[in-house]
Amino acid sequence: AGPPRVRPGLAGGGYYNNAVGASWYVFAGAQGRAVAWNIFLDGNSYSGRDEPEVERRPLVADLQAGAVFRLGRAQFTYQIVTRTEEFETQTDPQLFGAISAAVAF
Repeated sequence: AGPPRVRPGLAGGGYYNNAVGASWYVFAGAQGRAVAWNIFLDGNSYSGRDEPEVERRPLVADLQAGAVFRLGRAQFTYQIVTRTEEFETQTDPQLFGAISAAVAF
């Protein structure tokens, strides 16, 4: 398979030819989402209690970039994701990433 994506991930990149030899490539993408309800920000609607709330932003975007190195049947991936602010008082976007290794049989 192509590089594993941090979820929710971008579509595509699900196939690669595991030919013998070495190769590498970089990838990048963007994704936007409309969020109607986020239980972590909006609270549980069934609890009947007053829960802390923040002013949620209804539109969120993810920007992803990474690199893949292949050596024979082995694949090593590094990717980084930045997500726009999810609520009004959030001071910085979220930044997270992943490192993975896989072997195709």
